[in-house]
Amino acid sequence: GMDAGPGMLYPRQCLDGLTHQFLGGRRLADGRTGAGVRPTELQRFIRDSVPALGAGWKEDAAAAASPRPRLRRDPASAAQVRCPTGSAVWTPSFAASGEMQDRFPMGILHAVAPYSDDPECELLLQSCYMRCMELARTRAEIEREPGFQIATALLGTGVKGVAPDIGAEALCAVIAGPGSDVQTTITWEVVVQEQEGFRAIEKALDSHAHMDCLAGSLLAQR
Repeated sequence: GMDAGPGMLYPRQCLDGLTHQFLGGRRLADGRTGAGVRPTELQRFIRDSVPALGAGWKEDAAAAASPRPRLRRDPASAAQVRCPTGSAVWTPSFAASGEMQDRFPMGILHAVAPYSDDPECELLLQSCYMRCMELARTRAEIEREPGFQIATALLGTGVKGVAPDIGAEALCAVIAGPGSDVQTTITWEVVVQEQEGFRAIEKALDSHAHMDCLAGSLLAQR
């Protein structure tokens, strides 16, 4: 078979690629992206509506001091970066089918997880989930919805190399933390592909005893 190269993935091998495939919309004639490819509706929205970090952006001290430095973002390309590691941005969903539109009516949350060797890996994972929750709450308020649902994988546990137990603990720490709004109904759907990920979520739930009531609705195994 074909090889995408070291550290490279085909779109169907990663969540971001599948998101663009099923929720990226049609390709547009106005404007071009890299290699002369027409941009999708999702790519154009990000280009036109999500601000870049800007040329003055720099890595923080914690990343620079890592014993095995791996840049979270290349400062030289900051003018093209829309979302720093540990954060998330919202876009509409440009679904390829009515079924997909019905499943994601409030849009997409794009989060950037850290690599496993990042000196602040766990904090940045929590920051991703917290930012997703803030963005989802904002969309619910705009749409005048009494609650919202967030469907997610365990961020960073693919090519970024984060262990499933660390990823699961980061998620459960955010759900159980003070940032959760008791006035709003928040439903988290976690999709895992391996038994290891499923067991990691169960273990993390056990470490937060007051979250036992969530166990039945939180876990979704595929």
